[in-house]
Amino acid sequence: MKKVLLPLILIVSLISWAGFVFWNFIHFAKKIDFIWVSSKNIIQDDTRLNSIIAVFKSDSDIQNAFIYSSCKSKTQYITNDWLLYFFRFTLLDSSCSNPNFTLNIEEERYPNTNFILNIQKKSDLFSTIVDYPSSQIQNAHKWLALQIQKYAPYKKLKETLGTNLLMLLKKQRIYNELVYKQTLINRILEKRWEKYSLPVKWYKIATGLNVIPNADRHYRKSYTDGIHHWWDIMAPAGTPVSAIDDGLIIRVVRDFEYADIANIKKGTELTHSDKLRNLDILRGNQVWLKTSKWDVIFYSHLTDIYDNIKEWIILSKWSDIGTIGKSWVPDKNYKNYHLHFPIQRNPYTPKKAWKYSLEDIMGWDWYLKWLDATAVVNGQKNIFKDDSTEK
Repeated sequence: MKKVLLPLILIVSLISWAGFVFWNFIHFAKKIDFIWVSSKNIIQDDTRLNSIIAVFKSDSDIQNAFIYSSCKSKTQYITNDWLLYFFRFTLLDSSCSNPNFTLNIEEERYPNTNFILNIQKKSDLFSTIVDYPSSQIQNAHKWLALQIQKYAPYKKLKETLGTNLLMLLKKQRIYNELVYKQTLINRILEKRWEKYSLPVKWYKIATGLNVIPNADRHYRKSYTDGIHHWWDIMAPAGTPVSAIDDGLIIRVVRDFEYADIANIKKGTELTHSDKLRNLDILRGNQVWLKTSKWDVIFYSHLTDIYDNIKEWIILSKWSDIGTIGKSWVPDKNYKNYHLHFPIQRNPYTPKKAWKYSLEDIMGWDWYLKWLDATAVVNGQKNIFKDDSTEK
């Protein structure tokens, strides 16, 4: 019996070993390489530009492959031309920040297929553009118009195989990205010529001598500059406030507590920075909106800040932000509710464009700085449109 079993076992082992060697030969013989993408840029919050076409070269069929991402995504096989395989990759995660991607086949990632994309949002482009003066933005607009005209013939390109397909797909993508940027710039330039809207529906800016910009605040002079920098709008607690312009939210403080008042620095040797930080504490809960005009408005003393208000999202004019409160006054009987809203004027420093720190912005001059009361009241008519009842 043993004489019969031993040869049989040997034969079965040889067959199994041969199969293993053959499978691994075929498996490791696969040569798959990343070749090209239609664009290095992917705009994750735009439904037209949140996808790219990726091309891989393979000596075996890879139609069932998908592009791996640590973020939510979708891969669609399009077609192949001999050894070239075309896939559409769509990034579905609007918060994704990992730029690394790899082709995955049967749960295995192939190192020669790694590629990197420049993941962007509309807010990134907006923030980059709005720190420049209108003259420079207009020059960029003219250049874009010329480039769009150049690439317009590729606008309606169909994704079919043919000569120079890779080049044609890339030019189509360039056209779409140019149009996207031009649309954004058009909107910014349009807003540059408009006055700001008032931020509280049905209510107007207070014009009392003690609440207009540059009003005396001598009782705070020991720990601030002793000046009221900005405008107030008196309204009941809970009154909604809204965006005065299209803009980008660059800061949200929604966790202010009265105990934070203890963090105010006092003394005879305070620096300018110390005084700016003290003023920041006095603003309580606040939202900073960077407008199309490249200013920054501080919505201050808020009670509620709506859940959708988050840093680095773009708001359209009239979008609700939060509600009026008293998130800086410890007196429970305080009834003088109001929105306090500084508007800081961007000084346009080319080397610091879209790189300003929060403290830089706190230190910008405010509108109508140093003017007397009459000039302030008259001057604000040139800044704000009286549309408080026209929403």
